[in-house]
Amino acid sequence: MKYRWIWWVLVILWCIQIFYFTALPVYNDEHTRGFLEKLLTPVFPKDSFVITVIDYLIRKGAHITVFGILAVLFKTALNRKWRKEYLFAWLFTAFYAGTDEWHQSFVPGRTSSIYDVMIDSAGAFIFLFCLFLWKKTKRRFH
Repeated sequence: MKYRWIWWVLVILWCIQIFYFTALPVYNDEHTRGFLEKLLTPVFPKDSFVITVIDYLIRKGAHITVFGILAVLFKTALNRKWRKEYLFAWLFTAFYAGTDEWHQSFVPGRTSSIYDVMIDSAGAFIFLFCLFLWKKTKRRFH
């Protein structure tokens, strides 16, 4: 890949973007829930179970997606044909998720959780597994 350095730039930019958004105290549980309550209270009561579930799914879905994208970017930047590249990409992403949660523990109004690290790591695994299957299927048909 002639311009592999571009993928490394994307990895770095994505890490900076994650760091930036977790440093903002406004992106916390109450922010998302408040937005959903304004949007959905005409349909559901303010403290309804439905709003709680939607809030949870949006927030954890964001974790899965953001760290899944990071894992795919890192794996693509590696662009090696060695057997452990997927494992290395997953380990990097899981490590970054841990440092991100640690960083978040110092931000006023934010909390950190080992469960979020586990969700981030699961998202990385899911995205990498999908990438693996896609590449395997692509090779089979070409």
